Order: sequence, then C-alpha cells, then structure tokens
Amino acid sequence: MTSQESTMRHTIDLPTSAPRRTGRLRSPGAVSLAAVLALCGCAGDGGTGDLDEMVFLSYLPLETLSLAPEMLAYAGGYFEEEGLEVTLEPVNGSPVAIQSLIGGSGHVTRAGGIDVLSVSSEGHTLVNIGTLERGGGFRIVSAESDAIESIDDLPGTTIGVGSEGGTSTKTLDLALEAAGYSAEDVARQAVPVTAATFALVEQGRIDGYMLGIDTAVLVTAQNEDAISSPAGLTAPPDVQSYVTTPEQIENNPDQIERFMRAIAKATQFIIEDEDLSETLDIIRTEFSFDALDNDEVAVEALDLYRQVWVGDGSHGILEQDHDRWQEAYDVMVDAELATAGGDPESWITDEFVPLP
Repeated sequence: MTSQESTMRHTIDLPTSAPRRTGRLRSPGAVSLAAVLALCGCAGDGGTGDLDEMVFLSYLPLETLSLAPEMLAYAGGYFEEEGLEVTLEPVNGSPVAIQSLIGGSGHVTRAGGIDVLSVSSEGHTLVNIGTLERGGGFRIVSAESDAIESIDDLPGTTIGVGSEGGTSTKTLDLALEAAGYSAEDVARQAVPVTAATFALVEQGRIDGYMLGIDTAVLVTAQNEDAISSPAGLTAPPDVQSYVTTPEQIENNPDQIERFMRAIAKATQFIIEDEDLSETLDIIRTEFSFDALDNDEVAVEALDLYRQVWVGDGSHGILEQDHDRWQEAYDVMVDAELATAGGDPESWITDEFVPLP
C-alpha cells in the first residue's frame, strides 16, 4: 500500500448540516460477544436493521474533545448516514488500543505515529489509513512565575507525564533530541493527567506536566497563574492517525471506507462551523464532561484542535504526508525507538482517504 494508491481514493460531498445519529457508547471493559461477532462478520440482525456494526477503539476515555470528530460522527448521524452502527469503545491507553486492534477486538483505532511506527517496525504490522493531527497535540502546563514556553526551557526541569515510557514520554524524548538536548536533561514523574494535578506545580513538586489540548485549556481557565504552551514538542512523529490492520483491510474494506468518510465529513463540519455553536449543540446531545460543558473552554479547545487538524494547510483533511511519515521513522530509528530496516511506506495507505 503506497502513495500510488492515491488513485483509489473516494470522493465525498462535504456537509452543510449534520444528520442525526445511530451508534453505541460503551464503558471501558471487554468487548462484548456481539462486537466480536460483528468483527468476524457473524452477527445476526441484532436490532441494527441494515446497519453494519463497527468497533472504534479509543485510547482515551470519552471525556475529551480530542475525540470531537468521532463524537460528532456518532451524535450527528454521520456514521448512520454511511450505513454504520459504530461502537465507541474506550480502552486504557494507546498500547492497549493497539494490542486490542491486533488481537481483533476492533476495526479501527487512533494512535500517534510514535506508537504505530514502533510497533510496526517490530513486525506487528499496523496501517495508517488517514492522518488527523499534524503535530502539536500535546501541551505543557506550568506556572506563570516559572513558565515553560519553549524547548529551551525544559532542561533541568521535572515534567509530569501520564506514564513513564508512554507516548508523552517518547514525544518529549524526541523533541529534546531534535533540539540538541538529551532525554536525560529532563526528569519525569508519572502523574494523573487531570486539571487537579496543577496543584503539584503550585507546590513545586513538578515544574510542569504534559496534557492534551482541552485539559490544558481547562487548567488555564481554572487557574490564573497557569500557562499552557506547545513548548516545542513538534518532532516529526508527533502526528496522529487512524490505524487498522492488514486483516481488517482485507476483510472489511468497505466498512473502513465508510467509517473514514463519516469522520472526514464530521471533521469538515467542525472546521466550517465558525463559532462552533452547532457542533457543541450536537455533541452535547450524547456527551457531557467538564471541557465540553464549559462554553469558553470548549470553544477555545476545539479552535486549537482545528488548527492541529489543518496544520499548515498543505494537506487536506485526513490526507497523508508520506515524506513526514518516512522522516518520522528515520528520527525514531536514530533515537532507538524503532527497529531499523523496516519499510514505513508499507505501513501507510491513501486508499481510504476521502477526496474533497
């Protein structure tokens, strides 16, 4: 699956208003028997009518606006419009999502380039089927009195991360090395990635901590002395893509195509919804959490996410950047985070990226 496959992409008509929804939310836990049957094509009617069942494995709880495209596709009916009943299945982090995907417990997940390239280079092939975030998905929150606003502010600090050895840690390592520093120049401490953790910054126990965009916005809204910054965490692997397996591509290509088309429509709707009022109204019909329920926080966070999805404007929604993908792999090999000798071009495809 290479860049030559771009001729196989499918056109979409972008929406002017959102349809309504069919789908299922699921609490964290094991995938149900019905979902497993759906994955192997053995499900009966099950009350779903003519809709085909899919499972999206979310590495995050369904309590973050990072998942706004999936939430809008679910609540706004884009999945149903494509003939899909999609279960949004939260699991505990990217490693679990990826292992569950490889094990056949879901059709698609979303994962950072760091995780996908590392796992694929070790022989567990994953396929990037569309790039959503184009760098800048992490923020470092620190105190205004000792602000961390660039990569040069990081050496000598202690930074809180969700888990040592996880995606945030690897992103930090690569950003430091790309800027000429060593990963050892920054101490790490595992902390909860919540707004309440800012208390550790105020107490001087950590200098800052890494968060997703909407949680960082929530922290700064709740604490006058809090500063949020990308802080230079933009090494090439800092992209996030929709990911599946070769087996799913072979067995369920039509469902994957329709899933990606629904995501593209939902993402385009959010980008074009200037004040985001309709987007928020629709998502709030099915979801409720702190960042979503606060108008100011939700608008600011979604606006930042829109910027991350669009990037520098040189690529369309979900469009692949093969050069950056290769560069990301090379950087990871140099940092000994991926195994050398792999073929990253075989781990990315344009086949399921809808044409505008």
